[in-house]
Amino acid sequence: MISQLKEYLSFYKTTLAPGYALLVTGAWGVGKTFQVRDALGKDEYHYVSLYGLQTTDEIFSAVISSMFPSSSKAQKFLGNLGSQIGRIGGLFSLAELPSSFTSAYLRRKVNSERILIFDDLERCNLAMHDKLSVINSYIEHHGCRVIVIANEEELDEEQRHVQFGHVKEKHFGRTIKVEPQITEAFGNFCGSLEPPDKREFVRRYSGEIIEAFKAAEVQSLRILKHTIEDIGRLHGALTERHLNHAEAMTELVGLFSALNLETRSGRLSKEDLDQQNRNSWEELLSEEAPQTPFAEAAKKYQSINLFSKLLRDDAVIDMLIDGRYTHELIRKSLDASLYFLPPEESSPWEVVINFNEIDDEEVERARQKMQDQFDGREVTNPGEILHVFSLNLLMARHKILSDDIPTVVRNCKQYIDDLLSDDRLPPRPTQSQWSRDEERGYAGHGYWVEDEYREEFDDLFSYLNNAREKALEKQFPAITARLLTLVETDASAFRGLVSVTKDGGNDYVEIPILAHIAPEDFVTAWLRSPKKNWRQIYSALSERYQGRNFSGELEPEKQWVLSVIQIMEAEAEKSDGFAAYRIERITPSYLTIRIQLEDAAKN
Repeated sequence: MISQLKEYLSFYKTTLAPGYALLVTGAWGVGKTFQVRDALGKDEYHYVSLYGLQTTDEIFSAVISSMFPSSSKAQKFLGNLGSQIGRIGGLFSLAELPSSFTSAYLRRKVNSERILIFDDLERCNLAMHDKLSVINSYIEHHGCRVIVIANEEELDEEQRHVQFGHVKEKHFGRTIKVEPQITEAFGNFCGSLEPPDKREFVRRYSGEIIEAFKAAEVQSLRILKHTIEDIGRLHGALTERHLNHAEAMTELVGLFSALNLETRSGRLSKEDLDQQNRNSWEELLSEEAPQTPFAEAAKKYQSINLFSKLLRDDAVIDMLIDGRYTHELIRKSLDASLYFLPPEESSPWEVVINFNEIDDEEVERARQKMQDQFDGREVTNPGEILHVFSLNLLMARHKILSDDIPTVVRNCKQYIDDLLSDDRLPPRPTQSQWSRDEERGYAGHGYWVEDEYREEFDDLFSYLNNAREKALEKQFPAITARLLTLVETDASAFRGLVSVTKDGGNDYVEIPILAHIAPEDFVTAWLRSPKKNWRQIYSALSERYQGRNFSGELEPEKQWVLSVIQIMEAEAEKSDGFAAYRIERITPSYLTIRIQLEDAAKN
């Protein structure tokens, strides 16, 4: 179907000295320039971009250069004219000079046989009156047919409403708003892809890409172009096994296109993508569900499931935010999906959580196996435990299980208690914000939590975290024995474990582990260590408490610090000479004053 622009240009190019210009407008990236030039033959127009031009002289010169690119005389025109303006005093723009001064040369040199296209009107750094005056000189004085391409939305408020609005009808006999010609643009963008197998892959799934682009309501064809290029990069990570699975590739291209379009249009950030599995589609339909940017995006794509588990969050962020297409990460994400992982090789909870896409018989077998694992306390990974708990709550909610929700909660807590008592529950990690590691989901799947049992799931989440705290505390005797050994034998390693340093794991920086060491044993090990290491131990304590008060996570160590200082001071008093002075110099007595000041401030 011929576009309105093509239809009108077929008429406009046949007119002689029409006395008005055609304004072609549309959103950024919609393809205005491409559509205008595509509707005309290459020998039917002269093209001038106004982008960045700052004087009327430059516009006239750009026109002459476009009309006569090989004319040496034309190249000299601006310089000759500029010297004459200089003799006048440089006070007048070329548009303000008497027509007798400029028109003779311009009339002689203007080629009105072709249409004159002025592009990027809004990006020309002249007042609207000046640039329209220059354009009008070609319409009225030279009888040219003129097309002006502009994005009216980008004209500043003053130009659009005060100047441009008042003069628009005078200069433009017709305004045509361009809509993106998606199919034509897609063919153009796809045709430039290399090698051929990449091009054929994109063409094969053109329906999914174009459908996503239309659903995104993005006007910019530039964004479509970049999305197509990104799909080409994604293709490079796929193996024959992946490419031969048409159903998986249909879902992959649709999902990737939608996320790419939303990210490139600025609607989804890294944080939004990182939370894409927090809510299920069922949650999204709930009136109480938070209307996050991701949730808003998901509503637009009726045939694309943005909650698909085909691409993990880390793979999506790697590609769309960091611009890296790590083949191993992409393939690992795909291979973990049910498209490529046979049900018998999947964890039972992975089959159950995807019950929408799997036959009832397979789901029931997986559900029974998940129950057997639950009864045998076989699942010990915290993320998988939470998936099993949430699915049991789901099944109780929808009466798939005979147990009600309170019974499920009791059984789950007993499961945690049993693992803890058998020393099979993984302890809490020592890193900062450890409790958030599995807060939203695990293994690329968000926990299936509905409003009816959200409170119960949150309670189980906290119960599990508290149990993991206890599991770590059960390891404290072994940890403190190791730390005492390091104090005596490897002060640098001790420092790397208990304080923030560039070296070492800094494992116990936020854990009050030192409170579980007898102060006397610590001082004994300190003074027994090689004297060249004494300063390292002092630095470890100074760095551990630097910039931190004793009312936070290290509050249990406040009395321990005071006891260590008291014992060290007593040891110094028992010694004399350099021995006493050496102990005094490494005793962090200043911490006593800090603690006293903090206590006084509280009171």
